[in-house]
Amino acid sequence: MGRERYVVIAMDENARRIFDEAFATLARTAHVTVEHRDHSREYWERPEPKPALVQRQTLTDSEMLRWQAYVSDQIAAALAARDALWRDVHGAVIAAERKRWRAEIANLELPVDALTHEATKRQTIEAAERERGDDGVVDLPQLPLRSVRRA
Repeated sequence: MGRERYVVIAMDENARRIFDEAFATLARTAHVTVEHRDHSREYWERPEPKPALVQRQTLTDSEMLRWQAYVSDQIAAALAARDALWRDVHGAVIAAERKRWRAEIANLELPVDALTHEATKRQTIEAAERERGDDGVVDLPQLPLRSVRRA
């Protein structure tokens, strides 16, 4: 007697449903054949298209001069429009910076005005002292250094 091996597969209802669906899919696709495709380099390369023939039309000298003048005028107009735009942009930036600087200067003028007033006041006092002829030094009488105690 040979050894026979028996395999028991225990499946619940969900596993049985999945197994039946897979088996049905295999049965439906049994007639499908698969072809081997050549994946070599030549298979994927596409031939380059031949360039189309361009028919050139020759222009007379007067036509060429008219086209050159037209193109030059278009370029000049585009440059003028660009310059006008940049002038507006630069003007706006410069105006904003001037406004910011004026605000900073206005904030600085208050302390400067106070310092100027103080300096002017000091200069006025010094000029008055020079007119009187004194150096601003006041002579005081000799005072006793110690008080006399009474006993």
